[in-house]
Amino acid sequence: MDPPIFADIGFLNISINDLETKFNATTAVEDYDLKVNLTYIKLSMEQFGLEFDGLNDFLYVMNGLIEKITGVVLVRTKSIVEE
Repeated sequence: MDPPIFADIGFLNISINDLETKFNATTAVEDYDLKVNLTYIKLSMEQFGLEFDGLNDFLYVMNGLIEKITGVVLVRTKSIVEE
């Protein structure tokens, strides 16, 4: 469509440094089914990073709507309190 009605453009970057995984597990095959029994799981990491940037029209419109509603409510509340 021209102009586009909905845009969702951007990126998401997840980074994990020094991830360590420890677990105790037993496995068995019964009747062609693999069975796994986990008795202990530990995940540890030094640093976790989450970075995102982009454009999403829906969030932009919702943000503007929330700001307008909040402004109206604050103005009305202020006028009531002042009276």
